[in-house]
Amino acid sequence: MRTAPRSHLRRSLLLALSIASALYGCNSRSAAVDAGRDASAIPDSSTGPSVPDAAMDDGGRNTSAEVSAEGRDAGELPLPFAGHKKVLHVGDSTVGYASGLQLEFKKMFPDAGITYVSHTMTSAGLHTVAEERIVEKLVKRHAPDLVIVQLGTNNLTVPRPDVYIPDIKSILAQVGHRACYWIGPISLKFPERGMRGVLQDNVAPCIFYDSYDLTLERQADGLHPSQKAAIMWSALFFEFAAEHPARE
Repeated sequence: MRTAPRSHLRRSLLLALSIASALYGCNSRSAAVDAGRDASAIPDSSTGPSVPDAAMDDGGRNTSAEVSAEGRDAGELPLPFAGHKKVLHVGDSTVGYASGLQLEFKKMFPDAGITYVSHTMTSAGLHTVAEERIVEKLVKRHAPDLVIVQLGTNNLTVPRPDVYIPDIKSILAQVGHRACYWIGPISLKFPERGMRGVLQDNVAPCIFYDSYDLTLERQADGLHPSQKAAIMWSALFFEFAAEHPARE
């Protein structure tokens, strides 16, 4: 596995943050397209069928405020994910298939000298993922030292989110004794009913990254973030991770 020079990674992260800042400035001048449906699952975007693994084996801070990269030298940026060698990113269709967040991560993690593997599931909900032990199977297959779970959007509007706490705990157990982040759900058309707080309070020892207040441009389906939004989202997450390192 190659290791990119630290200066190259810093320049890449600075560029991503600069792009994110510009995109956020454009998006914040108009209302976000926050769309969805009052159901337990959002449909897949038109990018492809369910459950392909996207792997490269050779290989924000969470805030609704604008990220400013002006005046920041690349050498001043902290390096995210230091010490990790392989990342497994698993979640619902907001992860992306051939595009979306996983496409940006597929560029950014190798720049850090880290192998990146993603696994996207159509309409994935907390109970199904927990019951079918999907995370456990993927961890055994790929042996990552860092896991990113991205679930909860498809459960966002349920009236009793507390009933999913056992499923959350099951998923955490399947991650095992590994460093972990949990990327929280994005907003939908209908208001969430407490799932955001349930996740935030129950995903430890994973570090929770709250995506709900981000202003994300959406695809034509009105649900999934556009690629412009994915650039911003990925840069903000990398900045957040640099300031909140996950440990085993």
